[in-house]
Amino acid sequence: MAAPRFEEDKKIIATVAVFPILFLIYFISGKDSAYVKYCANQGIIFTILGVFVSVVAAVIGVIPVIGTIMGIVFWLVDAAILALTIYQMIGAFTGNIKPLPYIGDIEILK
Repeated sequence: MAAPRFEEDKKIIATVAVFPILFLIYFISGKDSAYVKYCANQGIIFTILGVFVSVVAAVIGVIPVIGTIMGIVFWLVDAAILALTIYQMIGAFTGNIKPLPYIGDIEILK
């Protein structure tokens, strides 16, 4: 799914909508904008990824030795998700948002 046309007057809402959980702003004030919808969709994907990684980390974390090692790996994955979120937020604000590889084409909001 390619990013829709940048809307200057919606860039703040779009930027906030990319951040996990704050994609809900789309339902409050951005329903008329395809750009905000696209950014909110990215926010939903980041929220789902974050929750999934946290649940898997919690389950594996109870295993004594493997849990410690995997805890570091999951921390790095969470850091990568945060970095991608910030990257997409900057893109949303400047109008240069691009779909991410593998997950960028997932369309949750129709």
